Amino acid sequence: MRAASLSLVLFSIVGCAPGEGAIYITVNSDNLLRDIDHLHIVVTNEGTQSSPIDFVPAGGRPFEIPPSMSLQLRFSKDRSGPTTVAVDAFAVNGAVLAHGEGTTDLHPGIESPLSIELGSLAPLDAGSVSDGGATDASPFDMAFPALAWTPIPTEGNVSAALYAVAGLYNAPPFESGCIVGSAGTVLGALEAFKRWIPYSNGECLFSQPSTALRGLWGYIAVGDQGLILAPTNACVGNCGSMTPVTSGTTATLRSVWGSGTNDVYVVGDGATVLHSTDYKTWTPQNLGTFTDLYGVWGSGGTDVYAVGSQGTIIHSNGDGTWLGQTSGLQSQLNAIWGSAANDVYVVGDGGVILHSTDRGTTWTLLPNGSRLDLHGVWGDEHGEVFAVGSAGAILHSIDRGLHWFSEVSGTASDLHGVSGTWAHDVFVVGDNGTILHGQ
Repeated sequence: MRAASLSLVLFSIVGCAPGEGAIYITVNSDNLLRDIDHLHIVVTNEGTQSSPIDFVPAGGRPFEIPPSMSLQLRFSKDRSGPTTVAVDAFAVNGAVLAHGEGTTDLHPGIESPLSIELGSLAPLDAGSVSDGGATDASPFDMAFPALAWTPIPTEGNVSAALYAVAGLYNAPPFESGCIVGSAGTVLGALEAFKRWIPYSNGECLFSQPSTALRGLWGYIAVGDQGLILAPTNACVGNCGSMTPVTSGTTATLRSVWGSGTNDVYVVGDGATVLHSTDYKTWTPQNLGTFTDLYGVWGSGGTDVYAVGSQGTIIHSNGDGTWLGQTSGLQSQLNAIWGSAANDVYVVGDGGVILHSTDRGTTWTLLPNGSRLDLHGVWGDEHGEVFAVGSAGAILHSIDRGLHWFSEVSGTASDLHGVSGTWAHDVFVVGDNGTILHGQ
């Protein structure tokens, strides 16, 4: 029986101990890559993935490729068979410069050679490609600077998993913003989002403190056991205005979106789709399937999408009927957002990012250098888009998804939700009470 985990050790020398398998890797690039901080290496052997390993050559950082880099991975004696090595070159600013991978057979007691060519992910300027140093320009000279991400503490040191952030508005002296999460957590913003305070049981009759809240749109939140919180006539105006309303289901509800307060959709497990014209009375819409749905969004009342498990993307013209669209994937799709009807993004497990410019007639898989599960997506109307996910992942595009850069979040917590007032005032939420502000 094979070990449940994949253990390996990185060396800069050749050879291997008796019985150990080893892979001798040569890493090169199709273009000159400057200002590399480290190589990020993930290995998969017969379906088991290693923990990431970061490699810095003996000369220290930053460094360039070419010249090529050589390194060795040693494996425990019980490992053999097809082995894939994926390498990402991270820039000093935290963005992913290039990606490459290769596969070879691992044999106990033998050192197997493997060459990996890194392909650039960022737009390269003419001087960075070729002649051995005609210019000192970096491949990122043409890119917008990465955001600086700052953690924001919560009053009472909230440690709940935070799943969604929405309703952000900042025009002093008026401001608003809500965050929801596990155990009925509801947080509201104060002082231009510098403080987030929890709303406790008793605020406007809110009485579901133990039920996880997973989706948020405006002042409407949805969660486990069919829970929907919505404003009432007697109590409106902030995050504490949300009170339970009857949903008619016990399914886990995961996402909510509306074209207005008289046209709101909720989706969840078991192909649950609910619609309301007053956010108090909810009517189910039958899809004829049992697919779990994780995200809902629309450009307007006649252009609504939902995404879910097994690569599901469905679309409605707002008439109560839904038609499937072809994603070309079997991956779980977790969230959807767009800046307009012709600029729609879907994110999912395994680093999946899809983009459509034709109302979902075709969906294009966007290369981004990540294999982490992505849980949330948001952007602005000018082409900047953010995707967040597992292990603190924040991906950022400034050109409508053509290129993606990995930003330094400063956390290893899984991130679930993202929203902002504009592209340089962005909030991300995740596990362990994580709130990050990007500027």
